[in-house]
Amino acid sequence: MRLETEDGAPIEDPTEDQIRQALQGLGRECGTFAILARREEPLEYMQTTGEGNAFIVEFHEGGRHFRATNEEMAFDATLALLASYRRGDDGWRTTALWKDITKEVAGARWPIIAVIGAVTAALIAVILYYSFK
Repeated sequence: MRLETEDGAPIEDPTEDQIRQALQGLGRECGTFAILARREEPLEYMQTTGEGNAFIVEFHEGGRHFRATNEEMAFDATLALLASYRRGDDGWRTTALWKDITKEVAGARWPIIAVIGAVTAALIAVILYYSFK
């Protein structure tokens, strides 16, 4: 298990206190997000963003992405989810209600890909035009 924040060095096998400190620092010295990465292959993690008493929590597992339906989760509830995930128990699965947002997350990439494709096609067209002129 590895804890990562936007502005800090990764912490291997973080304690609950280190997770608490990272959450308390969000929006300030720790940046805007905290991620608990369980493994790289296959990719599994829980992440959060927010500050004070309003956090959004998501997890990724088995190629699917989920968000807690309570999008303004309190600090203590967010810490409890991340601590449960860190321990490896399944309490976090039933402590919050989760919505599958895999299509939303994957769909967010398509406009970028479409723009890159259009720009690439336009550049190729210009190069070909001037090559045969």
